[in-house]
This record gives sequence, structure tokens and C-alpha cells, in this order.
Amino acid sequence: MSTRNDVSGQAGPGTLVVVSILSVAALVFLIHLNAQVDTDGADASSLVMYCAAGIRAPVQRIADAYEEEYGVKIELNYAGSGTLLSNLRIARRGDLYLAADDSYIDQARQLGLADEAIQLAWIKPVVAVAAGNPKGVRRLDDLLRDDVKVGLANPDAAAVGRATRSLMRGLGRWKALATKAHVMKPTVESLVNDLKLGAVDVAVLWDATVGQYEELDIADIPELADGGERQVTVGVLDSSEVPAAALRFARYLGARDRGLATFQSGGFRVVNGDPWAVRPRLVIYSGAMLRPGISATLEDFQRREACEIETVYNGCGVLVASMANARIPDAYLACDTSFMDQVADRFLPATLLTENDLVILVKRGNPDAVKTLEDLAREGLRVGLAHVQNSALGALTKRLLESLGLWGRVVKNRAVDSATGDFLVNQIIAGRLDAVVVYRSNALAHPGNAERLEIVDLDGELAYARQSWAVAKDARYPQLLGRLFDRVHRGGTRARFRSVGFRWIGPKR
Repeated sequence: MSTRNDVSGQAGPGTLVVVSILSVAALVFLIHLNAQVDTDGADASSLVMYCAAGIRAPVQRIADAYEEEYGVKIELNYAGSGTLLSNLRIARRGDLYLAADDSYIDQARQLGLADEAIQLAWIKPVVAVAAGNPKGVRRLDDLLRDDVKVGLANPDAAAVGRATRSLMRGLGRWKALATKAHVMKPTVESLVNDLKLGAVDVAVLWDATVGQYEELDIADIPELADGGERQVTVGVLDSSEVPAAALRFARYLGARDRGLATFQSGGFRVVNGDPWAVRPRLVIYSGAMLRPGISATLEDFQRREACEIETVYNGCGVLVASMANARIPDAYLACDTSFMDQVADRFLPATLLTENDLVILVKRGNPDAVKTLEDLAREGLRVGLAHVQNSALGALTKRLLESLGLWGRVVKNRAVDSATGDFLVNQIIAGRLDAVVVYRSNALAHPGNAERLEIVDLDGELAYARQSWAVAKDARYPQLLGRLFDRVHRGGTRARFRSVGFRWIGPKR
């Protein structure tokens, strides 16, 4: 993750030579970046992708464009979505799996075959006929006529077959239709060929597929007007040896100005995807107290997605104040919901993550016998408190002390205030303070603290904070941020938070 640094200076002797060398270096760097040589873990000369046969046309065009633009060959393997999933369970190799129905991706994730999922477009099953609808198919009952030969996709092999079975069962027509079917094929493509050749009179296909063939029309069947919609989704396979490269192509597929534009031109109803960037950049503001739980997840995500994350850690009062005068970050992780509320109009609805207790931290052995908050008012005690305006910790500490009628007495002993609890911990370790009020996570952030410090627990409804996160309304990469927070909700991140004293109250995955 990056930080900003400003540098300046004057040229010394040999400036011309240095400038020449730097110019050549800059040129080499630009060529290096454009060619996607392995500077960020996302290098690959080729990727293996399993693709639903009914989505062949747009995916092939997108893959060809990606190879032309970045020199990465996409090796495409086509079959029905169900057939591909069955093969993946055996082979356990490859980089990407694109299914015509997101339930297959969900199943692949549950089986441990896939990780990230990126939604691309919506499609739905329709009754396809030859151009002009020569058999006059107008209603579902027409499919059961003796003079109409019906083609269906195999529900166990193709996504459109499974969607058709689900839809027709809901209408009470599946058994009769399956019995009447002239053929039941493993892929959409084979059904298209049968319909074009006249081997069948009607076939249930995806609406976007029919739109790709001038020889075919969609029969307007009222019973099918509002049912059966599915979402085309691409998943990154756990078997990929180059997940960052696989994710980069998945992002290309799902970019509104790259892959999605091709899907849309092919008649697909596309999602609102992120704009394309080889290496997207995110700016995240986080309360400093969240750093022990979240930093490793952000670093892992940055490597896996081959993106750049600039994270600003500080007291939430400082962060909120900066948002009033500067650009809103792409996402904000707040130390307490009260500080999220102050900027709620700039963000999408927040999601709760964790709870964290307020505690008193004293020297090992508690030489001053501090047992309660009232003890902090004892004469001569050097107390450290967080800054009331600059941090959520300070605001919550004041609220807690005021509720007990202790604020005025304790603040007289305040020797240090700070925007972050970490600074207060360092001050008591250095011997400059006798007691500090911090978050439990501040006390547990470093294992060595237990040898030098001791926690005094506090009781009461006000002795805790609730942390939440939210994505900015104008965030440039909301889909990327969605995947980030999907990863935040996983077991590994939850375990990190719990190890430093947080209680997890957010979604789990």
C-alpha cells in the first residue's frame, strides 16, 4: 500500500548524463508497464478459461481484444455450464470459469473450486423459432402440438436447460414438455444449429443468444414474460497459479468500457461495471484502532487484485474533518458509528463490522491500584486521554466519564491527549503516564505489551465502540470495493480482529 511523499532538490554535476539515463529508464518502464511484464504479480503469457457455450460469441471477441491489447492469450474451453463444473471437479486446473447462471459459480465456490466472482450480464430463457415464426407459436400450449418439434437443453449439462426446467416446473409444464422434446442437447450451440437446419421447430434458448442470429426470432410467449432471468458470472478458480493475472482479465470482462460494452452490443443486459484500469487505485480512510485487524487483509487484497491501495490511518475526528475539505475516500472504516454518522450523506449505507471495549491500561502489577474510572481522578496520577475532537476514542471516553459525573475531575489529571490510542500506549510504556483510557485492541496490538502493561476492564453500556465501513457514493470502483469487503468478512480477517480484542458483529463468509 502506498503513501504520499513530496521530494525536491537541485541537480548536481553530470546532470545531462543523469537525465539521459533517467529518460531511457523511464522509456523502458513505460514499455514494461504497457506490456504487463511481471511488475505486480499479474504477469501471464496465457490463461485457461472455461466458458459456457451459449456465451461464446462475445467472450471470444473480448478475449481477442485482450490479447491484442496486452499480449495475453486466453485459451477458451466451451461446454455447457453444468458440464464444465463437473469437469472442473475432476481436473482442478485452469484460471477462470464463466457460467451462464451464477448459481453454478456459487456451487463452485461452495466446493472450493472458485474464489472471487464478477457479475457481467443478465439473460433469460425464451422460445426461439425460425425467422418469421412459420409454425405460428404464440403460447406454451403450442409447444405441445403434434406438428411442432421441440428442442431443449439438458438440465444437467447446460445452464439454459436448468433454467428452463425451473421455469417450466413453476408453470406446471416441465414433465409434459420434457416428454414431448424431440431432442435434448448438452449446449445452446447445438440447439441453435438444430433450429437453423430445421431439425426442430422451436428451442428454448437464451434471449441474447437468439439476437446473434438473423435466421432466428423470439416467439412472444406471455407465460414467459417475467420469469427465468439468470446472471452471467465469471469466477476465478482456486487452481489458478496466476490469480492476479486471472483477476485482471476478469476485471477486463466486467469493465463497462471494455468487456461489458461488447456484451451490450451483443444484446446482453449488462451490470453497472467498474471502468477499466490496468492497475486501479483505491483511497481508504481507516480509524487507527482498526489497523491491527485490517492492514494484512488490505495488503493481501492489493497483491491479489494487482491494484494500489493508499490507506490513511488516523483518529476518526481528524479523518472526518479532512473529508470536509478534501476528496472523499473510496471507502471509510470508522472507529465508531457516531463518526460514520457525521459523513453518512457522502457514503452508501454503512455495514457494522466489530465492537471494541474501552479499558484502562496501567503498568504491569498496577502499582497505583487503579480499579475504576473514579481512581483516575486521584491526585497526582498522570492520566492519558484521547483527544475529544480528533478521535472517536476521545469522544467516547468523555461521554462515558460524563455519564458517571467524573469528566471534570479526571480531566484535571490529564497529562497527555492524542488523536490515537496507540500513542497513549507508547507513552505509558515509556513511563510518562500512569494510566490511559484506550481500546482493548490498542492494548493487545503488540504481544509484548502483556509483559509490561495490565488491562483494567470497565463495565457499562457506554464502555464500548462499534466499528463500521462504507463505500463512497461516488467511488470510482464500487465492484472492486465490493470484492474487498467480501474478503474483509472472511474468517481470516475475523480471526485477526478477534486476536486483538475485537468482537465480530458483521456479516460472515
